[in-house]
Amino acid sequence: MLQSLLFRSLRFLYHDGEFILTDIGGRLPFGSFPSFEDAKPLEKIKLGFNIFDWKNFSFRKKVGFKNLESGTYLVKIYKENPTFGNDRKYIGFKIVDVKEDTKISIFCRPQGAAHVSVFDQHEKGVEDVYVRLLYDDTIIADDATSPNGFVEIDVPCSLTNTYELNLLYKGFIIHEEPVKLKYIRSNIPLKKTIDIKLYDLQIKLEDTWGLTIDYSLNPVLTSNEMDEQIWIPGEYVSDGWYLFENLYPATYHLDVQHKSFLLDEDIIVDNSKEITLVFDAAYVVEITTLDSRGMLLKDTTIVLEREGENIEKKCDEEGVTVFSIPAGVYTLTMYHDNEIIGKRKINIISDRSYEIVTNKEPIFPQIIITITIAFSAIAALLFIRKKDHVSLLKICSIGLALLSIVLPWWMLTSSSSSPTVETIQNMYLIPGNLIKFTTTPSVIAGEVASASLPELFSDIIMLFSVIIFYRLFTCYDSLNR
Repeated sequence: MLQSLLFRSLRFLYHDGEFILTDIGGRLPFGSFPSFEDAKPLEKIKLGFNIFDWKNFSFRKKVGFKNLESGTYLVKIYKENPTFGNDRKYIGFKIVDVKEDTKISIFCRPQGAAHVSVFDQHEKGVEDVYVRLLYDDTIIADDATSPNGFVEIDVPCSLTNTYELNLLYKGFIIHEEPVKLKYIRSNIPLKKTIDIKLYDLQIKLEDTWGLTIDYSLNPVLTSNEMDEQIWIPGEYVSDGWYLFENLYPATYHLDVQHKSFLLDEDIIVDNSKEITLVFDAAYVVEITTLDSRGMLLKDTTIVLEREGENIEKKCDEEGVTVFSIPAGVYTLTMYHDNEIIGKRKINIISDRSYEIVTNKEPIFPQIIITITIAFSAIAALLFIRKKDHVSLLKICSIGLALLSIVLPWWMLTSSSSSPTVETIQNMYLIPGNLIKFTTTPSVIAGEVASASLPELFSDIIMLFSVIIFYRLFTCYDSLNR
Protein backbone atom coordinates (compact mmCIF):
# COMPACT_ATOMS: atom_id res chain seq x y z
CA MET A 1 0.00 0.00 0.00
CA LEU A 2 1.20 3.47 -0.89
CA GLN A 3 -0.21 6.30 1.23
CA SER A 4 0.42 9.97 0.49
CA LEU A 5 -0.18 12.97 2.72
CA LEU A 6 -0.97 16.06 0.68
CA PHE A 7 -1.41 19.70 1.46
CA ARG A 8 -3.86 19.98 -1.43
CA SER A 9 -5.04 17.09 -3.64
CA LEU A 10 -3.72 13.90 -5.29
CA ARG A 11 -4.76 12.72 -8.71
CA PHE A 12 -2.53 10.36 -10.71
CA LEU A 13 -0.15 7.43 -10.22
CA TYR A 14 2.34 6.33 -12.92
CA HIS A 15 4.54 3.23 -13.30
CA ASP A 16 7.20 2.86 -16.04
CA GLY A 17 5.84 6.01 -17.69
CA GLU A 18 2.29 4.65 -17.94
CA PHE A 19 -0.74 5.89 -16.06
CA ILE A 20 -2.23 3.17 -13.83
CA LEU A 21 -4.44 4.75 -11.12
CA THR A 22 -6.24 7.94 -10.17
CA ASP A 23 -7.90 9.11 -6.96
CA ILE A 24 -9.03 12.25 -5.14
CA GLY A 25 -7.39 13.18 -1.88
CA GLY A 26 -9.36 14.22 1.20
CA ARG A 27 -8.86 15.09 4.88
CA LEU A 28 -11.64 12.86 6.23
CA PRO A 29 -12.05 9.55 4.43
CA PHE A 30 -15.27 7.58 4.29
CA GLY A 31 -15.78 4.32 6.14
CA SER A 32 -18.39 1.67 5.43
CA PHE A 33 -21.99 2.65 4.69
CA PRO A 34 -24.43 1.09 7.21
CA SER A 35 -28.09 0.23 6.61
CA PHE A 36 -30.62 2.75 7.93
CA GLU A 37 -33.62 0.41 7.74
CA ASP A 38 -35.71 0.09 10.88
CA ALA A 39 -33.39 2.53 12.68
CA LYS A 40 -34.75 5.16 15.11
CA PRO A 41 -33.94 8.87 14.54
CA LEU A 42 -31.16 8.96 17.14
CA GLU A 43 -29.71 5.73 15.82
CA LYS A 44 -29.73 7.17 12.28
CA ILE A 45 -27.71 10.18 13.50
CA LYS A 46 -25.22 7.88 15.18
CA LEU A 47 -24.95 5.64 12.11
CA GLY A 48 -24.47 8.68 9.87
CA PHE A 49 -21.70 9.94 12.13
CA ASN A 50 -19.94 6.56 11.79
CA ILE A 51 -19.86 6.83 7.99
CA PHE A 52 -16.62 8.80 8.33
CA ASP A 53 -13.31 7.17 9.20
CA TRP A 54 -12.43 9.45 12.14
CA LYS A 55 -9.32 7.45 13.04
CA ASN A 56 -7.64 8.47 9.78
CA PHE A 57 -8.63 12.15 10.01
CA SER A 58 -5.83 14.52 8.92
CA PHE A 59 -5.43 18.26 8.49
CA ARG A 60 -3.62 17.42 5.28
CA LYS A 61 -5.36 15.70 2.40
CA LYS A 62 -4.31 12.11 1.89
CA VAL A 63 -5.02 9.18 -0.35
CA GLY A 64 -3.97 5.55 -0.51
CA PHE A 65 -3.26 3.15 -3.38
CA LYS A 66 -3.67 -0.51 -2.52
CA ASN A 67 -2.35 -3.78 -3.96
CA LEU A 68 0.55 -2.27 -5.87
CA GLU A 69 3.33 -4.40 -7.27
CA SER A 70 6.90 -3.65 -6.25
CA GLY A 71 8.56 -1.04 -8.40
CA THR A 72 9.27 2.64 -8.93
CA TYR A 73 6.21 4.89 -9.13
CA LEU A 74 5.68 8.53 -9.98
CA VAL A 75 2.96 10.33 -8.06
CA LYS A 76 1.57 13.45 -9.76
CA ILE A 77 -0.61 16.04 -8.03
CA TYR A 78 -3.02 18.30 -9.85
CA LYS A 79 -5.20 21.04 -8.44
CA GLU A 80 -8.70 21.05 -9.93
CA ASN A 81 -10.71 24.27 -10.37
CA PRO A 82 -7.92 26.72 -9.48
CA THR A 83 -8.65 30.27 -8.39
CA PHE A 84 -7.24 31.70 -11.59
CA GLY A 85 -7.83 30.00 -14.92
CA ASN A 86 -9.89 27.03 -16.01
CA ASP A 87 -7.20 24.38 -16.49
CA ARG A 88 -6.02 22.19 -13.67
CA LYS A 89 -2.58 22.96 -12.26
CA TYR A 90 0.34 20.56 -11.92
CA ILE A 91 1.51 21.39 -8.41
CA GLY A 92 3.52 18.45 -7.10
CA PHE A 93 5.18 15.13 -7.76
CA LYS A 94 7.29 12.51 -6.05
CA ILE A 95 9.25 9.49 -7.24
CA VAL A 96 8.94 6.57 -4.83
CA ASP A 97 10.42 3.07 -4.83
CA VAL A 98 7.74 0.75 -3.41
CA LYS A 99 8.97 -2.49 -1.85
CA GLU A 100 6.59 -2.59 1.14
CA ASP A 101 3.78 -0.51 2.64
CA THR A 102 5.05 3.03 2.17
CA LYS A 103 3.96 6.48 3.36
CA ILE A 104 5.19 9.66 1.67
CA SER A 105 4.56 13.40 2.04
CA ILE A 106 4.44 15.72 -0.95
CA PHE A 107 4.76 19.47 -0.63
CA CYS A 108 2.85 21.27 -3.37
CA ARG A 109 4.14 24.30 -5.21
CA PRO A 110 2.87 26.68 -7.93
CA GLN A 111 2.85 25.42 -11.50
CA GLY A 112 5.58 26.75 -13.74
CA ALA A 113 5.86 26.60 -17.54
CA ALA A 114 8.58 26.11 -20.14
CA HIS A 115 7.90 27.27 -23.70
CA VAL A 116 10.02 25.36 -26.21
CA SER A 117 10.22 26.17 -29.94
CA VAL A 118 12.09 24.02 -32.47
CA PHE A 119 13.01 25.32 -35.96
CA ASP A 120 14.91 23.83 -38.89
CA GLN A 121 17.53 25.58 -41.04
CA HIS A 122 14.75 27.17 -43.09
CA GLU A 123 13.20 28.71 -39.96
CA LYS A 124 10.23 26.40 -40.28
CA GLY A 125 8.70 24.89 -37.16
CA VAL A 126 9.47 21.19 -36.61
CA GLU A 127 6.48 19.05 -35.70
CA ASP A 128 6.44 16.00 -33.42
CA VAL A 129 9.55 16.78 -31.42
CA TYR A 130 9.07 14.92 -28.13
CA VAL A 131 9.97 17.49 -25.42
CA ARG A 132 10.56 16.03 -21.96
CA LEU A 133 11.46 17.35 -18.51
CA LEU A 134 13.23 14.74 -16.41
CA TYR A 135 14.08 14.57 -12.72
CA ASP A 136 16.33 11.78 -11.42
CA ASP A 137 16.11 10.16 -14.90
CA THR A 138 12.32 10.00 -14.66
CA ILE A 139 10.07 11.85 -17.07
CA ILE A 140 8.07 14.34 -15.01
CA ALA A 141 6.28 16.02 -17.92
CA ASP A 142 6.33 15.64 -21.67
CA ASP A 143 4.52 16.67 -24.83
CA ALA A 144 5.11 16.93 -28.60
CA THR A 145 5.56 20.09 -30.63
CA SER A 146 2.70 21.34 -32.80
CA PRO A 147 3.00 21.92 -36.58
CA ASN A 148 4.52 25.34 -35.87
CA GLY A 149 7.23 23.75 -33.70
CA PHE A 150 5.92 25.04 -30.34
CA VAL A 151 5.06 23.23 -27.12
CA GLU A 152 4.35 24.24 -23.54
CA ILE A 153 5.53 21.97 -20.72
CA ASP A 154 4.06 22.50 -17.24
CA VAL A 155 5.77 21.29 -14.04
CA PRO A 156 5.80 22.39 -10.40
CA CYS A 157 8.15 25.29 -9.65
CA SER A 158 11.11 24.65 -7.34
CA LEU A 159 13.89 26.70 -5.80
CA THR A 160 16.21 23.69 -5.57
CA ASN A 161 15.20 21.10 -8.16
CA THR A 162 17.12 21.02 -11.43
CA TYR A 163 15.27 19.47 -14.35
CA GLU A 164 16.81 18.05 -17.48
CA LEU A 165 15.30 19.41 -20.70
CA ASN A 166 15.48 16.60 -23.26
CA LEU A 167 14.31 16.76 -26.90
CA LEU A 168 13.73 13.52 -28.81
CA TYR A 169 13.06 13.58 -32.58
CA LYS A 170 12.55 10.42 -34.61
CA GLY A 171 14.56 8.43 -32.09
CA PHE A 172 17.46 10.93 -31.81
CA ILE A 173 18.32 13.10 -28.81
CA ILE A 174 18.64 16.44 -30.59
CA HIS A 175 19.12 18.64 -27.50
CA GLU A 176 19.50 18.31 -23.74
CA GLU A 177 20.40 20.78 -21.01
CA PRO A 178 19.71 21.34 -17.31
CA VAL A 179 17.07 23.95 -16.49
CA LYS A 180 15.56 25.44 -13.33
CA LEU A 181 11.96 26.57 -12.98
CA LYS A 182 11.88 28.90 -10.00
CA TYR A 183 8.72 30.52 -8.67
CA ILE A 184 8.92 33.35 -11.18
CA ARG A 185 8.11 30.78 -13.90
CA SER A 186 4.56 30.54 -12.54
CA ASN A 187 4.01 33.97 -14.17
CA ILE A 188 6.85 34.29 -16.70
CA PRO A 189 7.48 31.03 -18.66
CA LEU A 190 10.98 29.80 -19.36
CA LYS A 191 11.57 30.18 -23.11
CA LYS A 192 13.89 28.00 -25.16
CA THR A 193 14.47 28.06 -28.93
CA ILE A 194 16.25 25.10 -30.51
CA ASP A 195 17.60 25.17 -34.07
CA ILE A 196 18.36 21.91 -35.90
CA LYS A 197 19.15 20.84 -39.45
CA LEU A 198 16.88 18.42 -41.26
CA TYR A 199 17.22 16.90 -44.73
CA ASP A 200 15.05 15.04 -47.23
CA LEU A 201 16.14 11.72 -48.71
CA GLN A 202 14.62 10.41 -51.94
CA ILE A 203 15.30 6.83 -52.95
CA LYS A 204 14.41 5.25 -56.28
CA LEU A 205 14.15 1.48 -56.25
CA GLU A 206 14.69 -0.31 -59.55
CA ASP A 207 14.75 -3.97 -60.49
CA THR A 208 17.72 -5.73 -62.08
CA TRP A 209 16.54 -4.59 -65.51
CA GLY A 210 16.74 -0.94 -64.45
CA LEU A 211 12.94 -0.64 -64.62
CA THR A 212 10.36 0.62 -62.13
CA ILE A 213 9.19 -2.08 -59.74
CA ASP A 214 5.51 -2.83 -60.34
CA TYR A 215 4.61 -4.10 -56.87
CA SER A 216 4.42 -2.23 -53.56
CA LEU A 217 7.48 -2.03 -51.30
CA ASN A 218 7.85 -0.67 -47.78
CA PRO A 219 11.34 0.76 -47.34
CA VAL A 220 12.21 1.79 -43.79
CA LEU A 221 15.15 3.57 -42.16
CA THR A 222 16.71 3.15 -38.74
CA SER A 223 20.02 4.13 -37.17
CA ASN A 224 22.39 2.83 -34.51
CA GLU A 225 22.83 6.44 -33.43
CA MET A 226 19.22 6.64 -32.21
CA ASP A 227 18.65 6.85 -28.47
CA GLU A 228 15.33 5.03 -28.92
CA GLN A 229 15.41 2.88 -32.03
CA ILE A 230 12.43 3.30 -34.33
CA TRP A 231 11.67 2.47 -37.97
CA ILE A 232 10.99 5.44 -40.24
CA PRO A 233 8.76 4.48 -43.22
CA GLY A 234 9.20 6.00 -46.66
CA GLU A 235 6.32 7.62 -48.51
CA TYR A 236 5.74 6.44 -52.08
CA VAL A 237 5.77 9.35 -54.54
CA SER A 238 5.68 7.92 -58.08
CA ASP A 239 7.69 5.89 -60.61
CA GLY A 240 9.55 3.96 -57.93
CA TRP A 241 10.52 7.03 -55.87
CA TYR A 242 10.17 6.99 -52.07
CA LEU A 243 10.50 10.08 -49.90
CA PHE A 244 11.89 10.30 -46.35
CA GLU A 245 11.19 13.83 -45.09
CA ASN A 246 12.93 15.85 -42.40
CA LEU A 247 15.65 13.39 -41.41
CA TYR A 248 18.09 14.25 -38.66
CA PRO A 249 21.74 14.07 -39.88
CA ALA A 250 23.10 10.59 -39.16
CA THR A 251 24.10 7.30 -40.76
CA TYR A 252 20.95 5.33 -41.50
CA HIS A 253 20.36 1.70 -42.34
CA LEU A 254 17.86 1.12 -45.16
CA ASP A 255 15.82 -2.07 -45.05
CA VAL A 256 13.64 -3.17 -47.96
CA GLN A 257 12.02 -6.59 -47.80
CA HIS A 258 9.67 -8.40 -50.16
CA LYS A 259 8.90 -12.08 -49.61
CA SER A 260 12.31 -13.75 -49.21
CA PHE A 261 14.26 -10.91 -50.84
CA LEU A 262 16.07 -8.30 -48.75
CA LEU A 263 17.97 -5.11 -49.53
CA ASP A 264 20.32 -3.71 -46.84
CA GLU A 265 22.11 -0.44 -47.41
CA ASP A 266 23.86 2.11 -45.16
CA ILE A 267 23.16 5.71 -46.16
CA ILE A 268 24.83 8.82 -44.74
CA VAL A 269 22.35 11.72 -44.55
CA ASP A 270 24.27 14.98 -44.27
CA ASN A 271 22.33 16.91 -46.90
CA SER A 272 19.23 16.49 -49.06
CA LYS A 273 19.94 13.89 -51.73
CA GLU A 274 18.49 11.53 -54.30
CA ILE A 275 19.87 8.03 -54.79
CA THR A 276 18.96 5.04 -56.95
CA LEU A 277 19.25 1.48 -55.66
CA VAL A 278 18.71 -1.90 -57.29
CA PHE A 279 16.36 -4.28 -55.51
CA ASP A 280 17.68 -7.67 -56.59
CA ALA A 281 14.51 -9.77 -56.51
CA ALA A 282 14.42 -12.30 -59.35
CA TYR A 283 12.14 -15.28 -59.93
CA VAL A 284 12.85 -18.48 -61.82
CA VAL A 285 10.60 -18.92 -64.85
CA GLU A 286 10.64 -22.23 -66.73
CA ILE A 287 9.09 -22.27 -70.20
CA THR A 288 8.45 -25.52 -72.07
CA THR A 289 7.74 -25.11 -75.79
CA LEU A 290 5.27 -27.52 -77.40
CA ASP A 291 4.22 -27.98 -80.99
CA SER A 292 0.61 -27.77 -82.17
CA ARG A 293 -0.10 -31.29 -80.87
CA GLY A 294 1.39 -30.72 -77.40
CA MET A 295 4.67 -32.52 -78.08
CA LEU A 296 8.06 -31.14 -77.04
CA LEU A 297 9.52 -28.74 -79.58
CA LYS A 298 13.28 -28.18 -79.81
CA ASP A 299 15.40 -25.56 -81.58
CA THR A 300 13.24 -22.64 -80.45
CA THR A 301 14.27 -19.21 -79.26
CA ILE A 302 12.38 -17.42 -76.46
CA VAL A 303 12.35 -13.61 -76.18
CA LEU A 304 10.95 -11.85 -73.09
CA GLU A 305 10.26 -8.13 -73.49
CA ARG A 306 9.21 -5.53 -70.92
CA GLU A 307 9.09 -1.76 -71.33
CA GLY A 308 11.56 -1.77 -74.20
CA GLU A 309 14.05 -4.12 -72.53
CA ASN A 310 14.37 -7.75 -73.58
CA ILE A 311 16.25 -10.96 -72.95
CA GLU A 312 16.73 -13.83 -75.43
CA LYS A 313 17.50 -17.51 -74.83
CA LYS A 314 17.50 -20.76 -76.79
CA CYS A 315 15.78 -23.82 -75.38
CA ASP A 316 17.73 -26.85 -74.25
CA GLU A 317 17.60 -30.38 -75.66
CA GLU A 318 14.30 -31.03 -73.88
CA GLY A 319 12.59 -27.91 -75.22
CA VAL A 320 12.87 -26.09 -71.88
CA THR A 321 14.10 -22.52 -71.38
CA VAL A 322 14.86 -21.18 -67.90
CA PHE A 323 14.98 -17.44 -67.04
CA SER A 324 15.76 -15.57 -63.83
CA ILE A 325 13.86 -12.29 -64.10
CA PRO A 326 12.32 -9.64 -61.83
CA ALA A 327 8.58 -9.45 -61.25
CA GLY A 328 6.48 -7.76 -63.90
CA VAL A 329 4.32 -8.26 -66.98
CA TYR A 330 6.29 -9.57 -69.96
CA THR A 331 5.56 -10.22 -73.61
CA LEU A 332 6.77 -13.72 -74.44
CA THR A 333 7.58 -14.42 -78.08
CA MET A 334 8.70 -17.83 -79.43
CA TYR A 335 10.68 -18.21 -82.65
CA HIS A 336 11.53 -21.22 -84.81
CA ASP A 337 13.81 -20.63 -87.80
CA ASN A 338 13.28 -16.86 -87.29
CA GLU A 339 9.52 -17.31 -87.61
CA ILE A 340 7.10 -16.39 -84.83
CA ILE A 341 5.32 -19.54 -83.69
CA GLY A 342 3.85 -18.26 -80.43
CA LYS A 343 3.19 -15.09 -78.46
CA ARG A 344 1.47 -14.19 -75.18
CA LYS A 345 1.66 -12.09 -72.00
CA ILE A 346 2.92 -13.54 -68.72
CA ASN A 347 2.64 -11.92 -65.30
CA ILE A 348 5.54 -12.90 -63.03
CA ILE A 349 4.97 -12.53 -59.29
CA SER A 350 6.69 -15.73 -58.16
CA ASP A 351 8.57 -18.75 -59.52
CA ARG A 352 6.49 -20.11 -62.40
CA SER A 353 6.43 -22.90 -64.97
CA TYR A 354 4.67 -22.60 -68.33
CA GLU A 355 3.86 -25.18 -71.02
CA ILE A 356 2.95 -23.23 -74.14
CA VAL A 357 1.51 -24.77 -77.29
CA THR A 358 2.68 -23.06 -80.50
CA ASN A 359 1.32 -23.17 -84.05
CA LYS A 360 4.35 -25.17 -85.22
CA GLU A 361 3.11 -28.35 -86.90
CA PRO A 362 5.12 -31.55 -86.39
CA ILE A 363 6.46 -33.27 -89.52
CA PHE A 364 5.38 -36.85 -88.81
CA PRO A 365 1.63 -36.31 -89.63
CA GLN A 366 2.55 -34.87 -93.03
CA ILE A 367 4.82 -37.87 -93.76
CA ILE A 368 2.15 -40.37 -92.69
CA ILE A 369 -0.55 -38.56 -94.69
CA THR A 370 1.64 -38.41 -97.81
CA ILE A 371 2.67 -42.07 -97.58
CA THR A 372 -0.90 -43.20 -96.80
CA ILE A 373 -2.41 -41.30 -99.73
CA ALA A 374 0.32 -42.47 -102.13
CA PHE A 375 0.09 -46.09 -100.98
CA SER A 376 -3.72 -46.07 -101.05
CA ALA A 377 -3.77 -44.54 -104.55
CA ILE A 378 -1.32 -47.09 -105.97
CA ALA A 379 -3.10 -49.99 -104.26
CA ALA A 380 -6.48 -48.74 -105.46
CA LEU A 381 -5.26 -48.56 -109.08
CA LEU A 382 -3.97 -52.11 -108.86
CA PHE A 383 -7.20 -53.48 -107.38
CA ILE A 384 -9.27 -51.52 -109.93
CA ARG A 385 -7.27 -53.10 -112.77
CA LYS A 386 -7.83 -56.50 -111.17
CA LYS A 387 -11.47 -55.62 -110.55
CA ASP A 388 -11.02 -56.74 -106.93
CA HIS A 389 -13.64 -54.47 -105.34
CA VAL A 390 -13.49 -56.15 -101.92
CA SER A 391 -9.76 -55.54 -101.59
CA LEU A 392 -10.27 -51.99 -102.88
CA LEU A 393 -12.72 -51.29 -100.07
CA LYS A 394 -10.36 -52.80 -97.51
CA ILE A 395 -7.42 -50.71 -98.69
CA CYS A 396 -9.57 -47.58 -98.55
CA SER A 397 -10.60 -48.51 -95.00
CA ILE A 398 -6.98 -48.98 -94.00
CA GLY A 399 -6.06 -45.58 -95.49
CA LEU A 400 -8.89 -43.81 -93.70
CA ALA A 401 -7.99 -45.49 -90.42
CA LEU A 402 -4.36 -44.37 -90.78
CA LEU A 403 -5.47 -40.82 -91.55
CA SER A 404 -7.79 -40.80 -88.50
CA ILE A 405 -4.81 -41.53 -86.28
CA VAL A 406 -2.83 -38.46 -87.36
CA LEU A 407 -5.67 -36.04 -88.19
CA PRO A 408 -7.76 -34.37 -85.45
CA TRP A 409 -10.34 -36.80 -84.14
CA TRP A 410 -12.71 -33.89 -83.66
CA MET A 411 -12.45 -30.11 -83.93
CA LEU A 412 -14.38 -27.24 -82.32
CA THR A 413 -13.94 -23.68 -83.56
CA SER A 414 -15.28 -20.43 -82.10
CA SER A 415 -14.54 -16.84 -83.10
CA SER A 416 -15.62 -13.23 -82.67
CA SER A 417 -14.94 -10.14 -84.71
CA SER A 418 -14.97 -7.47 -82.00
CA PRO A 419 -12.41 -8.00 -80.66
CA THR A 420 -10.87 -10.43 -83.11
CA VAL A 421 -10.57 -13.74 -81.29
CA GLU A 422 -10.39 -17.26 -82.69
CA THR A 423 -10.27 -20.35 -80.51
CA ILE A 424 -9.78 -23.86 -81.90
CA GLN A 425 -9.97 -27.07 -79.91
CA ASN A 426 -8.50 -30.22 -81.50
CA MET A 427 -8.60 -33.75 -80.16
CA TYR A 428 -5.69 -35.94 -81.30
CA LEU A 429 -5.18 -39.65 -80.83
CA ILE A 430 -1.40 -39.45 -81.30
CA PRO A 431 -0.51 -38.09 -78.89
CA GLY A 432 -3.72 -38.35 -76.86
CA ASN A 433 -4.07 -34.61 -76.22
CA LEU A 434 -6.89 -32.12 -76.27
CA ILE A 435 -5.37 -28.87 -77.54
CA LYS A 436 -6.96 -25.45 -77.05
CA PHE A 437 -5.38 -22.77 -79.23
CA THR A 438 -6.23 -19.07 -79.21
CA THR A 439 -5.33 -16.45 -81.79
CA THR A 440 -5.80 -12.68 -81.31
CA PRO A 441 -3.82 -9.65 -82.53
CA SER A 442 -1.60 -10.00 -79.41
CA VAL A 443 -1.84 -13.72 -78.61
CA ILE A 444 -0.70 -16.78 -80.55
CA ALA A 445 -0.64 -19.54 -77.99
CA GLY A 446 -2.42 -22.57 -76.69
CA GLU A 447 -2.47 -25.10 -73.90
CA VAL A 448 -2.88 -28.81 -73.37
CA ALA A 449 -6.46 -28.77 -72.07
CA SER A 450 -6.53 -32.52 -71.51
CA ALA A 451 -4.01 -32.06 -68.66
CA SER A 452 -6.87 -30.71 -66.54
CA LEU A 453 -9.30 -33.49 -67.52
CA PRO A 454 -9.85 -36.66 -65.48
CA GLU A 455 -7.45 -39.55 -66.02
CA LEU A 456 -10.37 -41.63 -67.29
CA PHE A 457 -10.54 -39.37 -70.36
CA SER A 458 -6.95 -40.19 -71.31
CA ASP A 459 -7.59 -43.88 -70.75
CA ILE A 460 -10.57 -43.80 -73.14
CA ILE A 461 -8.51 -42.05 -75.84
CA MET A 462 -5.82 -44.68 -75.45
CA LEU A 463 -8.46 -47.39 -75.80
CA PHE A 464 -9.67 -45.84 -79.06
CA SER A 465 -6.10 -45.87 -80.40
CA VAL A 466 -5.73 -49.55 -79.50
CA ILE A 467 -9.05 -50.41 -81.20
CA ILE A 468 -8.03 -48.59 -84.39
CA PHE A 469 -4.65 -50.33 -84.51
CA TYR A 470 -6.37 -53.67 -83.96
CA ARG A 471 -8.78 -53.02 -86.83
CA LEU A 472 -5.85 -52.01 -89.04
CA PHE A 473 -4.11 -55.29 -88.26
CA THR A 474 -7.22 -57.39 -88.92
CA CYS A 475 -7.86 -55.57 -92.20
CA TYR A 476 -4.25 -56.06 -93.30
CA ASP A 477 -4.36 -59.73 -92.28
CA SER A 478 -7.54 -60.36 -94.26
CA LEU A 479 -6.01 -58.54 -97.21
CA ASN A 480 -3.14 -61.04 -97.33
CA ARG A 481 -5.43 -64.11 -97.39
